[in-house]
Amino acid sequence: MPDEDSLPTSEPEENKSAERDGAQGGVSIGNSAQVTVGGDIVGRDKIVGYTAGQVRALIADLAGQFQPKPFDGQCPYLGLDAFTEEDADRFFGREKSVAELVARVSEARAVVIAGPSGSGKSSLARAGLIHALRQGALPGSDRWLYASLAPGRDPLEALARATSSLARSLDAGGDLRTRGLTDTTILHQWAEIALEDRRDRRAVILVDQFEELFAQVPKERERERIAFLSQLTHAATAEGGRVIVLFAMRSDFVSNCAAYPELNALLNRQFFQVGAMGHDELVSAIALPALQVGLRIDPDLIAQIVNDMQDRPGALPLMQFALKDLFDAGQTKGGPIALTLVDYLARGGLHKALERHADAAFASLTEAEQGLARHVFTGLIQIGRGAQDTRRTAQFAELVPAGADAANVESVVRKLADARLITTGESDEGEARARTVTLAHERLIDAWPWLRRLVNENRDAIALQNQIAEDAQEWESRQRDASYLYGGARLATAREQLAAKKLALSGLALAFVEAGVEAEAAERRARQRRTQVAFAALAMVALVVGVLAVFAYGQRNDAIAQKATAQAASTLALGEANTRATAEADAREKQAEAERQARIARSGQLAVQAISLLDKQPALSFLLSVEALRAQDTAEARSSLLTALTFSPRLSAFLTGHRAGVTSVAFSPTDGILASGSEDKTIILWDVATRQPLGLPFTGHADSVTTVAFSPDGKLLASASRDDTVFLWDVSTRQRIDPPLKGYAVAFSPDGGTLASSTFNGTVLLWDLTTLEPLDPPLYSYYDEYMDHLVFSPDGYVLAADGRDGTILVWDVATHEQLSHAGSGHTANVTSLAYGIFGDIASGSEDTTIIWRDQTLHRHTATVSSLAFSPDGDFLASGSADKTVIVWDVSRWDEPALPESPLVGHAAPVTSVAFSADGEVLASGSADTTVILWDAWPTAAMNNPDPLTLDAATIQAWLTRACRIANRNLTHAEWAQYMGDEPYRKTCEQWEEGK
Repeated sequence: MPDEDSLPTSEPEENKSAERDGAQGGVSIGNSAQVTVGGDIVGRDKIVGYTAGQVRALIADLAGQFQPKPFDGQCPYLGLDAFTEEDADRFFGREKSVAELVARVSEARAVVIAGPSGSGKSSLARAGLIHALRQGALPGSDRWLYASLAPGRDPLEALARATSSLARSLDAGGDLRTRGLTDTTILHQWAEIALEDRRDRRAVILVDQFEELFAQVPKERERERIAFLSQLTHAATAEGGRVIVLFAMRSDFVSNCAAYPELNALLNRQFFQVGAMGHDELVSAIALPALQVGLRIDPDLIAQIVNDMQDRPGALPLMQFALKDLFDAGQTKGGPIALTLVDYLARGGLHKALERHADAAFASLTEAEQGLARHVFTGLIQIGRGAQDTRRTAQFAELVPAGADAANVESVVRKLADARLITTGESDEGEARARTVTLAHERLIDAWPWLRRLVNENRDAIALQNQIAEDAQEWESRQRDASYLYGGARLATAREQLAAKKLALSGLALAFVEAGVEAEAAERRARQRRTQVAFAALAMVALVVGVLAVFAYGQRNDAIAQKATAQAASTLALGEANTRATAEADAREKQAEAERQARIARSGQLAVQAISLLDKQPALSFLLSVEALRAQDTAEARSSLLTALTFSPRLSAFLTGHRAGVTSVAFSPTDGILASGSEDKTIILWDVATRQPLGLPFTGHADSVTTVAFSPDGKLLASASRDDTVFLWDVSTRQRIDPPLKGYAVAFSPDGGTLASSTFNGTVLLWDLTTLEPLDPPLYSYYDEYMDHLVFSPDGYVLAADGRDGTILVWDVATHEQLSHAGSGHTANVTSLAYGIFGDIASGSEDTTIIWRDQTLHRHTATVSSLAFSPDGDFLASGSADKTVIVWDVSRWDEPALPESPLVGHAAPVTSVAFSADGEVLASGSADTTVILWDAWPTAAMNNPDPLTLDAATIQAWLTRACRIANRNLTHAEWAQYMGDEPYRKTCEQWEEGK
């Protein structure tokens, strides 16, 4: 935390207020004296929200909606707590989103509400949508039935309780518990019973924290996960049904839905992405709760917080916490409470308030208590595999280390709960009830550096510790059935981590591991006893034969005696040989088992690594999934490969070859060639059929390539660069056509006779491609900055360019006159343009929206960087800095454009998109250095079979598909990192060895 002496300070309040009152007039919140301190946005080179003056004007307008009243002493902010229906009177700023969700509920029986952690999806669902419905937002919705649940670690049990609540009958929950695994209609049946014959009534089920179904339910209980989903999807799709299912989930778990066809179909129909609040919405969310209770709040403070939010959707809990922290501090000081900018800055602002509070709470514990607190927090984190880490609901018993006093742990839990860092509750476990503990909010994992370090430094140990805790609970629930115990590599890993003191297990978890150790030792002793018995039996046979030999000798029958002696020796030798053979066979069996367990462990490690890399390095994830399956064919390895293949079903191939970010992609209009330009100053031509480069990259630019474009006949390729040059290339000969032209971005006219290029001084040059001379005069704009995007209208009569101030520039190509620089409708810079075949123009913006034919298309959560229409004009593809590509159905001009599910696969912002000439392939370039080829139209989704029932042909087909998508082999550096000392080999034989 910075020293208070180093914090920005303000002029004396009386000077500031006098100045403001004279300059702008005062704004009073409630009926108390005006609070006006501060005056400037602190720590910002550029104000991204509103100035304090603009905030005052907004507040004055908002204040007209309320009758002034004295401060009632209540804190109007919730801190890290999510808003519930009871908090609806303090929930502001999301009115537009609530209205849109209500409209969606009116037309659909399933709606998915997704957003980043901390974006307020649970609050929007509960205090926004559910509250609005209960208040009669739709006809009769005030008489509907409502139930909510979070899946947790036992989703069927959670659904059973919700069903009982909905039907007001314990029999309903019992029925689902007993028959829910086999009969998918139970929820639907009981809902219909509860709704009786009132056809206008509905049963609304909110599944909050839906990502827990994927994060907290282990793969061994996949059958329960499928049953839970089947109950919900059947109820939401049953003909004539009256159940409405609302899913609220973290957006980084959306890809998990692809493996379940029925769920994925629901997601595709109604998907609502919760993004960052607009600046006016933030002002409402901050100011209106204060107005409600008559609390004084500084408009400068509101302006500062809006700017501090920086359009980050996940920062809402930090905002609420900082405001509640300010209120609590004011209450502690006594006297009139007012929230001011000075106090906000003194307490660390938006990003330090929670950190300071959490550090102080932890520091207040004794050294012994801090050790217990570390164990508590590790038990409340679910390590992300292919997604961000999430909070985990743990039973209190899991958080008591073996040998520790439960009362001491109880004291630590109580202190952490009092500090609002964790929450406690109860859950049903069959007939019993168990105390539960969870993090107050997932944002703690990232916002509290101490906790983030704890997790990052102990990721593997935390994952193993929590897995053992869950497996121990399962073992206990099965009456300690020995078949649930660990053995082989899993047991060895647990023992090794315990010996290294990297695990702190609860009493039950430690007993579980020790039982596995004892069971393995008992099996080893049993094998030794079997060997000893076999040896003793052979020795007895030898003894009997020896006695016969002595007896024969006593009868002076030398021949018989010698024969008996020989038989005895032979039998003894045979027994010894059998013993040795048994020992050697046992040793070989042990060696083979050890090697098999090592392969299983290796396969499991690779599978986990593959999943963890899926959203960061997808191509590498595919290759590691293949290696996991080849190391050992296990259900875990198969599940890893299936997860990768269903991660983004339309993903066709990664094209890797650039050494820096890809800036532009373009398809040849005449053949299957794709061009990509990059920040590495090169252009690569790709054969789309083989997914391989056509020769060496084009070189010559002295700086990043900004644009690549093919001429309409496909014979020429133009490339523009930040070095302010445009090169023309003969595609057939791969030779550059001199002289270079001038420009930053380029576009060919539809007839192929003219090339347009933008320059750094804000003009556009038109080049005659026959003479390579500019056509005077240049196209002048009203400002002196370059334009990133140039597009010709389909008839070639008009050229459009993006404007820096949210406008679109348009010129008449024949006269070179500027026709307009009209506002685009965007609230920020225009960042992408595209013309459809009918002359309709679409524009994307930094404001995250697309405007097309007076429609504002919302789905992306960051800047829309590129747009492209399909050749038939029916579809519009958009690439965004949010790392996704979305395909919009724009085939019906008289109907809203409909977005498909975002295409995920890039690990960095998408910079460019393009359709192939036949419309079958969509390409996207990204700052992650890759180009991705997508199937332009949806393909049949892969089903979700039991991995153990698949035949060899299906598995081989999966491997082939994974290699085709990865389109490369592991590099030697990647091999060394993930495969260790194992000799390098090709993962995919069809590709060259990775360099």
